Amino acid sequence: MLKILNILIGIVFIFYITSYFDVNFREFSENITSFNPYLIILSIFAYVLSHSFRVFRLLLFTDNHEFSIFKLYKEQFKANGLNLIVPFKLGEAYRFLIFKNFFNGYSNSFVIILIEKILDILTIFLLLGLTFLFSELIFFDIFTYLFILILILFISFFVFNDIVKLIHKIYLKKESSETYIKIVKLTANYLKVSSKIKKIISRNIGSLITISMIIWVLEISSFYFLIDVLNNNIPALVILAASVFLSSLLPNGPLGYGGIQLAFYSIGLILSIENLIDFSIVYSFVIFGVGALIAGVLFIKDSIFTKYEKFR
Repeated sequence: MLKILNILIGIVFIFYITSYFDVNFREFSENITSFNPYLIILSIFAYVLSHSFRVFRLLLFTDNHEFSIFKLYKEQFKANGLNLIVPFKLGEAYRFLIFKNFFNGYSNSFVIILIEKILDILTIFLLLGLTFLFSELIFFDIFTYLFILILILFISFFVFNDIVKLIHKIYLKKESSETYIKIVKLTANYLKVSSKIKKIISRNIGSLITISMIIWVLEISSFYFLIDVLNNNIPALVILAASVFLSSLLPNGPLGYGGIQLAFYSIGLILSIENLIDFSIVYSFVIFGVGALIAGVLFIKDSIFTKYEKFR
């Protein structure tokens, strides 16, 4: 039911974006031919390199490195591409399923994906905080509120953890009943997950922060080389990258369609750049398109190799 609801919301969202923002696909060919091919290559390289560093970050989440790092690297790109191709966030399930083969089970797979999201959110909002601090772009009120909200949620996580621990202890001592047992199991599962998160982050906090910063500097660089209409305005590029990242949380269509347009349109509106939304199609096809193409090649290659091994 949740997946069906997500699909329905996604369809409505995409229809709304297409009709309201008047997305013009005809201008795509005109825009793409005006780009410097060397800058397009640099933009793609920065995007691919950022995902390579995501693999290095994954290696910090476990002490068990008996698996093939090359296979993890390959599956990271396959998972990223599938998530771009399959609409409405349904491709995210592939990462959960495939990571269990590297990180010893579904539980660890879930925790690692959760930590990835937490690190990305904290890093992008840290970059936003630095942008607001050292630039004149003080009129991005929505990001200021979001930054404060994330900070409150981060602090609340530790406070909430103590509250859950207290509830767990209280109901653990009570006489057994169906409701009490459910509460004890629920709080125990939460504490187990939060404990794993704290342990992994605290063990490699310096390396995780450094690699996360490198990942997002490379992500922003892909915008820097590709979106020249912003005239290399670094604060604007950081905020555009943050908007695109936040748009990924929405039930988008293939290649991020829907959320990407909303992000570009919003920043274009704030910066008074009317045609910025047209560059969203270029970004989707050039950057996300390459991510999807790499995944497609890897899936086809693995499929052919598997069939070859069977008939061998």
